[in-house]
Amino acid sequence: MQERCVAMHHLDIAWRPSDDEQRVGRGERQGNWAAKKHRGNKVKNYYYATKKTLDSYKYFIVDLKRKFIDQLKDGTVKVRTLDEGDMGDDGVPSMAAFIARLSGNEDLLKKAKIDKKLMNLVRLQGSLEQDHARCKSTIKRNGERIEKLEANLVQIREQRASFDKLMPANEKGERQSFIEIEGKKYTDPEIISTLVQKKVNQTLNLDTFDPINIATIGDFQLNVELFKSYDEDQLVNQYSLFVTRESDNVKVGFGSKVLKEDSAKFNSNYVINSLNRLPKIEQAHLKDIEKANDETRVMEQRLQSINLDEHKQQIEFYKEESKKLDELMEKKNQPAETPEEVERKTKVNKVWKQLDQEFVDNNLHSKSINLKSPEEALKFIADFEESEYKDKYRVELDPYSSHKVIIRENGQNQEKGMGDEPPIINDPSSTYGRSSNMRM
Repeated sequence: MQERCVAMHHLDIAWRPSDDEQRVGRGERQGNWAAKKHRGNKVKNYYYATKKTLDSYKYFIVDLKRKFIDQLKDGTVKVRTLDEGDMGDDGVPSMAAFIARLSGNEDLLKKAKIDKKLMNLVRLQGSLEQDHARCKSTIKRNGERIEKLEANLVQIREQRASFDKLMPANEKGERQSFIEIEGKKYTDPEIISTLVQKKVNQTLNLDTFDPINIATIGDFQLNVELFKSYDEDQLVNQYSLFVTRESDNVKVGFGSKVLKEDSAKFNSNYVINSLNRLPKIEQAHLKDIEKANDETRVMEQRLQSINLDEHKQQIEFYKEESKKLDELMEKKNQPAETPEEVERKTKVNKVWKQLDQEFVDNNLHSKSINLKSPEEALKFIADFEESEYKDKYRVELDPYSSHKVIIRENGQNQEKGMGDEPPIINDPSSTYGRSSNMRM
């Protein structure tokens, strides 16, 4: 085979491009003197497929895989999703598409493809709506957060200015600590530490979760805030200590259990140490504002890229295309009309063409017709439903006469356009009333 192969016939279809390449390579090898001498050094490959089977689908899948692999190899992939033809989102082949391919009906195959596209669009719509709502929610939330952070920045800068004025730093950066308790000012570290610890211990027996002011430092307040916590399997009051100004949202401190019983210096400088954190807190607020603004810009760009109206228009377009194909296939599946049926409909349309022209010439909106019998009246209505004018007029039995019908333009009420006794028309070619005049 390696020396005398001039043609290869592929009777079945490989599922992987590599399998097909391996097959072809078995014939296209060095040392093949027969192909070189008789076939211009080429080996022909013949592929076979059967109409109205899944062979075309198998070839399509192999070719799709080959193209995608080639794009991955040369780095030219321009899409993030791969259309797998008749495959569904769960990797299971679409039965509707298989039926269409097996039937050989191009309309049915086109319908299967449109329905798949429509299904994917409907699924994507839900994801886009969620993404759209998420972007709007994030933008709103960030707007509120930025507004709050900027208001806090104003308070932080005011607190820094008040702190520098109240406790100015010396050349070494040191500040003189003091507090005021019950109208008395204290500067001694030992006294400050003792009084603060005493005030804190007094609050631990209170039953409240509102901030409790225990001392003042100019326009600043030293507050205690209680909370419940377990200590050795018992639920007891714990506290956090923070510094703030009245009506300010910004408060600074070191969390819970902040006082040290053996360090009067630490306790007396608690206010100074807390307020010294204001510059770092200000920088953190600025970073949070910048981060929120960046996220808002990303969400706004994403929001502009989501066109829900255009997506809904695509869905409506494919719905309409699917509906048209349904109507087309239904029409094709209907049995062909016999020559007699065609002739009958031609005569019916001829009668209605005459009636329509009379409506136009005489500016009529309705009229009545006397027929020979109730059966003729019912036949007149049945034929009308198959005429070319069924969307322009409506026909109904006269409630006072079983052999009379009333014709009205669509949109006209029963009274409008009704006149005196209608004239008599003699139409020999009419399907109705051939042996007698037809009263109109």
